Amino acid sequence: MWEFNTLLKLANAKVGQWVALREIRDDHYSGSRLSRSLKKLTDQNWITSKLDPDDKRDKQIRLTVKGRKRLKPFVTTEFSPNEMAACDLSQSSFEHYLTGLAALNIPSADAEGTGDWHAIETFEGGFGRSPGPFFFSGVNYADTKHILGTNGIHELSGVLKKAGFNCPDQLWAADHYRAMADMIYQRFCEKGTIDSYQVDDWFPEKNHKEKLCAYLVKLKNSLNSKQNASLNHWMEKNGLEC
Repeated sequence: MWEFNTLLKLANAKVGQWVALREIRDDHYSGSRLSRSLKKLTDQNWITSKLDPDDKRDKQIRLTVKGRKRLKPFVTTEFSPNEMAACDLSQSSFEHYLTGLAALNIPSADAEGTGDWHAIETFEGGFGRSPGPFFFSGVNYADTKHILGTNGIHELSGVLKKAGFNCPDQLWAADHYRAMADMIYQRFCEKGTIDSYQVDDWFPEKNHKEKLCAYLVKLKNSLNSKQNASLNHWMEKNGLEC
């Protein structure tokens, strides 16, 4: 019951908000019993945790993307339909960098021809749409730093400004290869498929595919056998020799 109540409290917090464990710890639910419950929720990828910066002996916890989606039917706070995607670019940081399809629409810094071709729609909006949606690692998107490290995370405000877009003075974002790997991992976390992703749409050249493979090889180590089989099938279909 403590686990469920804890998840509900986290679900009703602001998206991405860290909650100090001391604020929700039950005096009758502590020690090894508490540790086992936290480990159980973490292993199921419902919550993530970090050391509390205000008290190194304690932790802070929050829901993962998977946890928030699972708890959505029980949440009493009124969120708009796009609450999970309502972040703006000013929220980026090295820890919580912009990723996903929006990052794929940032022009490649070295003009190597990778990425998507909808930068105007993504960063200015159009056809009645607002800019975005924008997803940030560890906030409203899966965090892959425990798998991929910090490779491919860059400060890219200059790239967007050079292309004529308004953006904050600091914009941390994934490069195209890291963004693609993040998208694949996110899709697996959602128990979805990656069949709709076409590598040639974003990485047309052989050397592009080789760079993407470097990320996918690392990603494989974090997937279960079913997910690995799905990834291998997708790579074969898209001509990736990883």
